[in-house]
Amino acid sequence: MLAAVVLFYAWLAIMGRPVTDGGVRELLSGPFPQGALWKPLTLAMLGQVNWHLVLGQASQVGMILIISVISLLLNAGGIELATRQDMDLNQELRAAGLANLAAGLLGGPAGYHYLGDSVLAHKMGAQSRATVVIASLMCALVLFLGASILSFIPKLLVGGLLLFLGLSFLVEWVYDAWFKLPHIDYSLVLVILGVVGAFGFLQGVGVGMGIALLLFVVKYSRVNVRKHVLTGANYHSTVDRPLAHRQLLREKGERLYILQLQGFIFFGTAQALLDSIRDRLAEGSLPRPDYLILDFRRVTGFDSSAVSIFLRIKQLSEAASILLIFTQLSAEMQRHLDQGGMSNPAGDVFCTFPNLDYGVEWCEDRILADEKLTCADRGSLHDQLANAFSGHGQAERFMSYLERMDLPAGYQLIQQGEPSDSLYFIDSGSATAQLELGDGRSIRLRTMLCGTVVGEVGVYLGHMRTASVVTAEPSTLYCLSTSAIGRMEVEEPEVASALHRWIARLMADRLSENNTTLVAVLD
Repeated sequence: MLAAVVLFYAWLAIMGRPVTDGGVRELLSGPFPQGALWKPLTLAMLGQVNWHLVLGQASQVGMILIISVISLLLNAGGIELATRQDMDLNQELRAAGLANLAAGLLGGPAGYHYLGDSVLAHKMGAQSRATVVIASLMCALVLFLGASILSFIPKLLVGGLLLFLGLSFLVEWVYDAWFKLPHIDYSLVLVILGVVGAFGFLQGVGVGMGIALLLFVVKYSRVNVRKHVLTGANYHSTVDRPLAHRQLLREKGERLYILQLQGFIFFGTAQALLDSIRDRLAEGSLPRPDYLILDFRRVTGFDSSAVSIFLRIKQLSEAASILLIFTQLSAEMQRHLDQGGMSNPAGDVFCTFPNLDYGVEWCEDRILADEKLTCADRGSLHDQLANAFSGHGQAERFMSYLERMDLPAGYQLIQQGEPSDSLYFIDSGSATAQLELGDGRSIRLRTMLCGTVVGEVGVYLGHMRTASVVTAEPSTLYCLSTSAIGRMEVEEPEVASALHRWIARLMADRLSENNTTLVAVLD
């Protein structure tokens, strides 16, 4: 650029044309007013303000604010793309806000990041803070000393810079973008370019944002709101039940239909959810479910149109005699449902639970109750051992190594972090394994009912206890210590072998259930 200025004035000297020549003045910038451009504001000027006229321009002032904010965000994004560098948008917004406050106090207009100047400096390799300092000093010199120095800059230099920037943007966003963007996004670029050229910048931004929002709604409505589709056959609660109960729940698994939802739910995705439920109920090859669970753990929110769809799902479930269950609703989601009329205190058609695990557990309890299957039906611990071992004789010899424990509710059976020195057989009652978080809070990991084993993993792996176990009600348990296992292996090797086979079968059954759930989740 300096060379261009030098060549221009060298040409004038060769041609013998002075700067004061009228034809030469047409080739230079200007004319600019003489003297300092800055006129300081004084308090006396407040008396000259026509406040009625100022208030009459409130709508235009508001439009300037909106345009400035939109332009700042768009230009900041454009600078990131042009320079291929990330920007701290919060920092840029703060800097622009402080600069506008300072400029406003000195009588300057609203301003923001300028894409052309920033990209020009980047293309010239001037990427240090000195560029900004020098540019600011030049503006200050012109402001306080006058703009007459600018009148010596040739117009061809200014026009060449503008032409260079304009053509570089056109090449990048019209030619290069053809090879980078999908056809639908490239068409949007051309539409914005045409509207900006025909009607103006703000109109182009508005049309582009409107079309982009419409495309987003169309594309997002095609996203499957169902993250996972599960049944009671491949998904179970964390309640550890007797083997006979688990087998029954697997057989009756289709009675429980579970949909884990995801994303933001609005009219497009909610309608697809309703259609999928209708298709499932119309599926003749599968039994109609008795329970429909919608899990909202991965849902970020939903609008009023989605609430109306949920009401239709509730009506559909009621007509089909299906109990509708919502799990892990946030407080805001619950409030939207209550405002939309999605409430049922009786719980005979619709109910909610804090998470999916509690909801599935409740359904499993009802399925077992419908089949009139209780813990008493599984028989005593001696009968279970007789079935697992080689007859009652071997079971009796095994029980001689056990220690009976009659415990009240809330008894600390296992403490997290202690050595694993024994395992327990629950004959009656139940116990809960919980993870201690260290701040007085705990998380339920698993509930063990009668006919199940507690603490076997830590004993067989030789690890420290990874969770605490507390009795949930008055319970009867039988304790088998590691020392008793060692004596059994020496004194009764056949009984010890039968015990190890039984524990291996229990662990294999749990692993099989977990694999079934994993396959269903990954499908």
